[in-house]
Amino acid sequence: MAFKEKEQLKGSQKTYQVHPNCKAYTLRDYGFTSTKAGNYQIEISIRPEFQASHYLLLKVQIDKSVDKLQMNVTNKTGLKAVNVYQNSDMADLAKRLEEILADLVDKQVLVISED
Repeated sequence: MAFKEKEQLKGSQKTYQVHPNCKAYTLRDYGFTSTKAGNYQIEISIRPEFQASHYLLLKVQIDKSVDKLQMNVTNKTGLKAVNVYQNSDMADLAKRLEEILADLVDKQVLVISED
């Protein structure tokens, strides 16, 4: 999968892009790690409750020039993309995902695209 300037999660109405003020140290401070290719990645578990055994992963990768990204929500093995917005059974997971994305926006890692 190629890096894009704007990315939308499966089933979401919002489109995200890398915040213009985001730098490599911003990503490292937030918990991103460097890949062998020099890109930055983070996997955040999405749990409706702290002790929940059922969870999903939010995977965010940002390229080494810190201007393009890849985002997706997967099952806990990381192999299958999941749409948390598709039904009411996943409402708790969708709410937690929105909280995580809001934090990434608040920390100026991502910005919601106006387009």
